[in-house]
Amino acid sequence: MSHRTSPAAVAIAVLVALAAGGCAARRPVLYQDAAVNADLARADAQVGECESLASTHEEPNPAPQVAQETLMGAVIGTVGGVVGGAVWGNPGVGAAAGAAGGAAASLFNAVVFRPLEPSPIYRSAVETCLADHGYRVVGWR
Repeated sequence: MSHRTSPAAVAIAVLVALAAGGCAARRPVLYQDAAVNADLARADAQVGECESLASTHEEPNPAPQVAQETLMGAVIGTVGGVVGGAVWGNPGVGAAAGAAGGAAASLFNAVVFRPLEPSPIYRSAVETCLADHGYRVVGWR
């Protein structure tokens, strides 16, 4: 007896794996002055410490942003699916297919193609902490 995995199960597994690896939030980029260049390992350790401290103020949780974008994709896909399904005679199936496709595309976009932004409170806390240690943040990536 052979066991075949459905294409939908494979697609879901791929999306989950990409989500697990792609949800990394942006990190601060330090101005490359003499202090940073003299000890890159120390500067990186300070960034980690400041991120840890900032997470006590507000955790950089990308889940709400990803969920909101996925839901919006499902809604847009549903509308498109209803229209397409009406043209081909089955708006219910079209709506279901559109919702699934829209949600999958939005989730894929959110976790693979665009790094997630940290919250303003988290970002400010990291930048303040780094400034207290003498570092200047020039951006986030």
